[in-house]
Amino acid sequence: MMWFRTCSHQRRRVLFYCRTTSCKLNLRFGELGEVVKRLDGRTILVVEDEPLVGLDIADSLRSAGATVVSSRSVSDALAQAATAELSAAVLDINLVGEDCSLICQQLTDRGIPFVFHTGYTVAPVLEKWPDAPILRKPSVPGAIINALASLFE
Repeated sequence: MMWFRTCSHQRRRVLFYCRTTSCKLNLRFGELGEVVKRLDGRTILVVEDEPLVGLDIADSLRSAGATVVSSRSVSDALAQAATAELSAAVLDINLVGEDCSLICQQLTDRGIPFVFHTGYTVAPVLEKWPDAPILRKPSVPGAIINALASLFE
């Protein structure tokens, strides 16, 4: 089941819909039993090879006040991580057959925290960076935002 989000900023409502079951949830921000935190002034690198998932994450982060830098490949993400002034990153583990270990290493070397957003439960990269938060796909937008915000607390 994959939930996608559309947003009406004026009414502060979020529409989640599932492409698999065609279910719809029309909620106010925070109605999922959690307070969604803000990411104002933060620049977040989103590394996701699935375009719709990447766009959904980026839109959610922008709704929380973040500036978003997006990448769909390891080489592009390495270039972004080397030059951009980043606050944190959201990383998919498998990027078109390559794992994100090189990106994790570069972010670690620069002191930039990251979270994993993945469907994998076991992977070498998860063992190498055991302290990085793991969000299982599919994730609701508030969970991604709150996981990132917790990196700054």
